[in-house]
Amino acid sequence: MIRARDGSSLTDLAATQLVEHYLTDHSAIVDMFDRTNVGPPRDEIEQIDVFAPSVLNAYYQPANAMSSLWNRRRLVEPFIVGITKDDFSSILQSGQLDAVRATVVQLLTFVNDSRNVPYFGGSGTCTAKFCHRLRPNVVPIWDHWVGTCYDGPRQAWDTFVRDVYADVAANLDALIRLQANVEAKIGLKLSVLRIWDVILWTSSGDRCASFTCPAWVPPGP
Repeated sequence: MIRARDGSSLTDLAATQLVEHYLTDHSAIVDMFDRTNVGPPRDEIEQIDVFAPSVLNAYYQPANAMSSLWNRRRLVEPFIVGITKDDFSSILQSGQLDAVRATVVQLLTFVNDSRNVPYFGGSGTCTAKFCHRLRPNVVPIWDHWVGTCYDGPRQAWDTFVRDVYADVAANLDALIRLQANVEAKIGLKLSVLRIWDVILWTSSGDRCASFTCPAWVPPGP
């Protein structure tokens, strides 16, 4: 069972259907964004890290944003080095989630500051999708659709990351099962944070044109 912040829920079957729908209908996105980022997280920003978020509609002015970010990558990289490469489950078990959150918030805040990376200022979507590439194990994705479940991160990255961590921790067993299903199906291990993003994004808005979208069950009285 998957539970959202408002108490609504999805059965494991419904969550599996949502994730499999995403993998089928958005396989090109998975190939260009996720499959180009396999292996342990890296500390150095590569060209693909700057380009790949564009397939998730991350950039408003892509040429300016990508050029600016690439030219300033050496300013961003020191913030990456200090963030753990351990998986979410290991961090949770070690009791280090709050400490990790602080390093993630530092990275998000720095990249989101337009003085550091022009054309990114104030755009939580650009920032989160790019930073997720660097540490998919601990950086949650933000966009408009995820924002229907959380308060906006632009002035409160710490609150956003804390709330996502709490939800992922509460649903960790179910997300790990989904993670294993995805790996068995397409040979790609997505992080539990990415699985969480897929569930929220696919179940928000008009995402289920090709099949009957499983509905979140509202909390009981």
